[in-house]
Amino acid sequence: MLNKARRRKLGAHVAFVEHDIRHPWPVPDRAADVIVSNLVLEHISDLEPVFAAAARAQKPQGWLYLSELHPYRQLGGRGARFERAGRRVDVETHLHTVSDYVSGARAHGYELAWMQEAAEATTAAPEDVLPRLLIVVFRKAS
Repeated sequence: MLNKARRRKLGAHVAFVEHDIRHPWPVPDRAADVIVSNLVLEHISDLEPVFAAAARAQKPQGWLYLSELHPYRQLGGRGARFERAGRRVDVETHLHTVSDYVSGARAHGYELAWMQEAAEATTAAPEDVLPRLLIVVFRKAS
């Protein structure tokens, strides 16, 4: 995915870094205008260090965008998985509530700017009536 992103050539001001976000981030203090996390935090057991790292790296008035598998889906037994050599591989996930995301971000100086629960657009199967994604956007206080 990083290679695909780099091929888009968004400019020298955009950096893509492969890093384990559970460890200190290789980003200077107050360097990031926007931080995006897409289907990542559900794989992290303790969100507090992630929010702390984001707050340190974020410029005042910067944006933090989170998109995660909705907790309802996880409660229903759905989670990240893929196929390798014809076999299903389930990826370890950790259940976080909507409050975990909102409270965790607020504890580190973020304000909730917008939130959406996104359902599947292409199917009406009963298991897809519940939201698929939780999308939360925060703004860093000054």
